[in-house]
Amino acid sequence: MNILDSNHGLDGHDQLAALMQTGIQPPIGETLVFALVELERGRVVFEGTPSHKVFNPIGSVHGGYAATLLDSACGCAVHSSLPAGQGYTTLELKVAYHRALNESSGQVRAEGKIVSLGRRVAFSEARLRAGPNWCASKTSARCVGRLAVGGPGLCGEVGRKRLHVVVGKILRDPAHEVVGAFFIAIFLQSYQQEDSCWPAMIGVFLIVGRPFLL
Repeated sequence: MNILDSNHGLDGHDQLAALMQTGIQPPIGETLVFALVELERGRVVFEGTPSHKVFNPIGSVHGGYAATLLDSACGCAVHSSLPAGQGYTTLELKVAYHRALNESSGQVRAEGKIVSLGRRVAFSEARLRAGPNWCASKTSARCVGRLAVGGPGLCGEVGRKRLHVVVGKILRDPAHEVVGAFFIAIFLQSYQQEDSCWPAMIGVFLIVGRPFLL
């Protein structure tokens, strides 16, 4: 299952809405028995009831279960805000546990909301509730990027081929060190603007990798 491929012409919100309408759960939802139950642009809610399969040896729900629901809520909050042709992946996450989940906790509810959405980085937060009690909370940063046409993921096969062609041409230039330094300079400026880190990667490759490849 990959809603980025099957519904590539829709924006993030409509992709998730289409998934909800099918009633089909992604593999992680089937495994841990939780589902997306509410959807707005920039806000989602997941619900699930932890079974004994996710209990740890000390008789409580494993922290990874709560973290998974929170991660799903943060991620889908970002996904619901993206235009068509964009995807995301996790940059970092932090979870704080406030109360343990156990046999008496029953159904849990994870609500995720987007905090900010930049050109390259999005921030979101989520909270996990069991009844009236907050059990855990999370903040998350996501890397946002445009999906390359003709290939999966944030780079795609077409994007990689184009990069190889450009790098191959520059490697044959005697002034490759200068060109590499130029790419790194672009990165240092664009980094503060949440732009792509590809220039720095290309620059390091041109300076360090050329003697071993030519």
